[in-house]
Amino acid sequence: FHFFNLFDGASISSVLLQVGYTFLIGCMFAVIQIKMGSVWYCVILHALFDFGGMFTLFGFAFGDPWDVIFWILTIVFGLLCAGHIIVTLINMERNKYAS
Repeated sequence: FHFFNLFDGASISSVLLQVGYTFLIGCMFAVIQIKMGSVWYCVILHALFDFGGMFTLFGFAFGDPWDVIFWILTIVFGLLCAGHIIVTLINMERNKYAS
């Protein structure tokens, strides 16, 4: 659904960033759902993400959010998050067959 932001005037790079974040967060929620067995942990985390987003919406965050440090941190933490998700899923699959 983030692709629909293109019709609202958002730039392609902004939409691709939203899609990337959404995909990683969705993967993280899937792992949490599988490991914890309850959707409520995902609901709480999603609410925390939305709450954090309000800081930028209401002007509590300052500075340029698209500087080089932002992109470096986004790439590094995105790769770390993706790696952790992949390792967790592989370990869960191994444990399923080991039991």
